[in-house]
Amino acid sequence: MNTARKVIFWISKLHIPVTTLSAIILIFFNALGQYTSIKLWGHRPNEDILFWGVIIAYIITSIMSFVRNKANEYKISDIKSSSNDEIKYFKGLLYQERIDSLKDHLREIAESLEFTMQERICVYRFIEEEKLFECVGRYSLHHQYGQLSDRKKYPSDAGIIAHVWKNGELNGSKRDDKIPDYQNKKNYFEYLKDEYKIEKKVAKNFRMNPVDIYAEVIRDTKKFQIAVIIFESQRKNFLDEGKLKEKYNDIKREAIITSLDKLKDQNPPNLKTASEAQL
Repeated sequence: MNTARKVIFWISKLHIPVTTLSAIILIFFNALGQYTSIKLWGHRPNEDILFWGVIIAYIITSIMSFVRNKANEYKISDIKSSSNDEIKYFKGLLYQERIDSLKDHLREIAESLEFTMQERICVYRFIEEEKLFECVGRYSLHHQYGQLSDRKKYPSDAGIIAHVWKNGELNGSKRDDKIPDYQNKKNYFEYLKDEYKIEKKVAKNFRMNPVDIYAEVIRDTKKFQIAVIIFESQRKNFLDEGKLKEKYNDIKREAIITSLDKLKDQNPPNLKTASEAQL
C-alpha cells in the first residue's frame, strides 16, 4: 500500500460527521470573529472572518467527503483483488488435482506394461487458440523423466506430436523404432531434423533420448482430435505396439479422455501457495 493510500485510509478513519465538522469550524470562526472585533479592532464587524470561516468549512468538508469516497473505492478494489486471488488459488488446486489424476492413469498403464526407468508416457493436449501443444501428463519410474518441464508448450509443426496430428496418411498413429542411438549424436540429431523438423539446439535439451516411440491421437466422444499420447523407450525395439493399444485402449482410454475433458479451458495457475492468496 503506497503512502497516499495510507494517508487517505487514516483520514477516513476519523469518525467525525461532515455536518459536525462544518459546525465546529463555523463556531470557531464565529468566536474568532467576536474576539478580533472586540479586542483588536473594536469597531470592525466579524462578517469577514465568518465569511472566510464558511469558505474554509466548505473546502475542508469537501476534502473530507472526497477522501472518504476515495477510501471506499480503495476498500472495494482491495476486496475484489483479494477475492480474485482466492479464486485463482482454488482454481489452481483443482487444476493440480486433475493433473495428478491424469498422471495416475498413465502410471497404471506403465505398470501394466511393465515399464522400467527407461520408459515414459506423455500426454499433450492441443490448445486451439494458441495452435500449440501443452504437456499435461507425464509418467516414468525415472524421477527426472517423469517431471513436467518448464518448457510445457510445444509447436504444432515439429516433432512426432505434430507428425501424427497432421499427417492423414498415418491415420492418427505412428511407431518409430528407427531412431539412431543417442551415442551417435550426429546421426541422432540429423534424423530428428530430417524426420520431425526438430533442430539440434532443441534436441540437445531433451531430458530423455528415446530410440523407440509410439504416438497416437486421442479423440473425444465426438471423435474430435484433442490430444496425443506418446510411449517412449530408450531400449531398441522394446515397445510392443499390440500390447500398447490393448492396455491403453481397453483399460484407460476413456479415463484419459475424461481427465482431458475436465482440464478443458483450464490453464496453469499463477498462485502456488495459500499465503499468496492471503488465506
